[in-house]
Amino acid sequence: MKEASVRTFAQVAALVLTLGAALFLARGTFSLLATTKWGFNPDVVKSLAGQASDTQVGTLLLLLAFGLQLGAALRPARWVDFDVRRSAVVARVVFSVGVCVLGYLGASVQAKRIETQVTRILDQRLRSPR
Repeated sequence: MKEASVRTFAQVAALVLTLGAALFLARGTFSLLATTKWGFNPDVVKSLAGQASDTQVGTLLLLLAFGLQLGAALRPARWVDFDVRRSAVVARVVFSVGVCVLGYLGASVQAKRIETQVTRILDQRLRSPR
């Protein structure tokens, strides 16, 4: 990869990943504000598991975007770095959106895993004598 391509990749990917992270974090936060259920309810467990996984993925994407931005800022800029091709930007956006889609799929798997673990723990607590 040429030096200019690396800088373009880092800048474009960081922007798209920051947007993806913001969407995941907002989705988890707004879901938390909208939940008004009490007690051991499977819907509550599912909702909280989804919020936890969205927050984890959003934080991971935000840290990845920060690392890319920091790497681009620490790399010395040259005049050739400002020559950006449209096709390169489109390719970087497609790549970054792909990373966000993988994050969405990963959040879904993680939410199901958390939901299963929490449900098992709650079932054990309800069955055990007090």
